[in-house]
Amino acid sequence: MGWESWGNGEGLAEAYRVWRIKTSNEERLRLQRLYLRLSSAVRQACKALEERHGDAFREDPEKFSNELIREASKTAGLPKGLFWYAVEWYGMIREARRKSKRRSRFTPPPVPLLVKVVGNGGRLHDNGNAVAVLEASRNELRIPSAGVAVRLRPSLVKAVLEDVQRFGDVKLTLQLTAKGRLRLIAHRVVKQVRWGGEGKLAVIALDVNSSHGLYLMAFTFDSNVRLVAQRVFKPPNTTC
Repeated sequence: MGWESWGNGEGLAEAYRVWRIKTSNEERLRLQRLYLRLSSAVRQACKALEERHGDAFREDPEKFSNELIREASKTAGLPKGLFWYAVEWYGMIREARRKSKRRSRFTPPPVPLLVKVVGNGGRLHDNGNAVAVLEASRNELRIPSAGVAVRLRPSLVKAVLEDVQRFGDVKLTLQLTAKGRLRLIAHRVVKQVRWGGEGKLAVIALDVNSSHGLYLMAFTFDSNVRLVAQRVFKPPNTTC
């Protein structure tokens, strides 16, 4: 999966790369239980802080971030690191509920967890608050405090290692959904490239995860947009 980016209007762009992690039915059930445990603890902690601080918490929850983490950790009996994004998740819940009023269904937002990468006895990419561990030498993703261990495809591990070695500022986050599914997110901030419309611009787009294979398209831009090349370079991709 290639990098995707969105501009922030300040000359910088948020760039993301996403991998969906396959799990067995048994692993998915275990992850569903973990999601329920984490989300329930955050909801209870938020309710406690709302009762304790009233509008002050509702209007500026970020101000009470550490207290919320401690409260959720105490409620669930789990390490504080699992609740590092509790305030952000609380904000996502509020936004999702607001939007759900215009729809028939409510989709609970994923729980984000920080990830570190280790291999051959050393740390390859670290975050002091990470609770998920990608062990490159064993092709395994673990959440030790929750007793979760999932096998990873070697191609996924290779792609992650390439990113953390190439980009020193990349941040890895694991998203756990209510259905017990996992997504690994690589995030970094990049300089936004703009074209003023003068002269010609050529763009080459490569889809490494296409069901048609390694799919390439080339475009040119001036007063018009033209597709000048379209190629498939190998059989259907089953490694990504």
